[in-house]
This record gives sequence, structure tokens and C-alpha cells, in this order.
Amino acid sequence: MYTYFYRIFDKYGKHISAYAILTEKSTKPRANSYAIEFLGTKLEYRYNVYKISQQSEEELLQSNNPFAMAVLIARSVLSSKRLDDTALMEIKLKLTRKLFEKLYSKEKIFNLFTFLKSYIHFENEENNYIFEENLDQITGRTKTMGIVEMVLAEREQRGMERGVECGMERRNQEVVVNMLRKNLSDEMIADLADVPLEYVQKIRSQIGCFKQQ
Repeated sequence: MYTYFYRIFDKYGKHISAYAILTEKSTKPRANSYAIEFLGTKLEYRYNVYKISQQSEEELLQSNNPFAMAVLIARSVLSSKRLDDTALMEIKLKLTRKLFEKLYSKEKIFNLFTFLKSYIHFENEENNYIFEENLDQITGRTKTMGIVEMVLAEREQRGMERGVECGMERRNQEVVVNMLRKNLSDEMIADLADVPLEYVQKIRSQIGCFKQQ
């Protein structure tokens, strides 16, 4: 952690608050510092420690912070005994109900639900189908996978829009560069290409074209 701390600080020069998030079952306290000393020189690095096993389930359930939901998911399988599929099904459905009760955005629901599905596994794969069937009842037939697909579709749409914007930007650059090489005035290029005058001037400075007198 100290190595990453000084590398990040050296590269970005920003203040850093570091957390060690521990997912072990034990509630035993863990060290929150690292020290190195040699020939009269000593350095001590302190960081925050967050233990999943020490968090209150009641407080996590009441919190509207999405991170609390992630902690609750991770904490749910911390048990002194091995949980069978029946117990895991009950836990998974309970957490899913709580997840959809929170007024999170579709993006946050997508991320947390993906984490939930990947973190809590069933030994018998058939229970995955049973879980999916129960989801229909929890969401009132607003298919959970439908929400996931909706988020993916929105992401794809945003990607397409960014692609169109990038394509238009490239087209504008090419048009402006070609006109600059023909030694047209900045004002005329801005008018013909339908771009701001400042944009033409910026491209001119980048490619090193001399301004027409």
C-alpha cells in the first residue's frame, strides 16, 4: 500500500486517503500502519482499515449509500459454517429485494446486481434458473435482465453518440486543414466549414500554417 501511495502521489501530486478493505471472517483487529527504519531514518505510513465483518447489518440496511449495499453483499456470506444452496438462495433473494427497494439509478442497480450475482455462487447451477424465476416476482415482472439489458443499451447508445461526435470532429479538422493549405482566410474558412473562428485559429497554430495577410 505504501508503494502505491508514493507512486500515485509522485505522479499526480494529489492528497490521498487510503483504505484497506478486509473481507475475512475474523473480527480480530489488523494493523493500520507500515514503518521502515534504518540508521536514524524512520518512516511510518498510516492508513484506514475497514473490516467487512465488523460492520453492522442493521446500519448497512438503513444506509442509502451504494457502497453499503456492496458491503452487505460481501458480509452476507461471512459465516463460521459452510452455507448450502438453500441458505444462499434466501440471502441472495433478500439482498435483491433490498437492492430494488433503494432508489438507485439503473446504472448503480446494474453494477450492484452484477456484483451480487458474481459474488454469491450456487453449487447447483439449476438454482440459478430458480433465482431468475424469483426475480420476476420481486420486480413485478419488470425483468431484472431487462434492466441490465436496458443499461447495456444506454451504454451502447452513448458509445455510438461519442463515435458520431468523433467522426464529425475528424471531418471538421480535415475540411479546415485543406482550406488552410489553400491559403484561405480564417474568417472565410470558419464561414464555409460552419465552425467557430477560434477553432480555425487553433488548427492553424497546431499545423503551423502562416496566417494569410
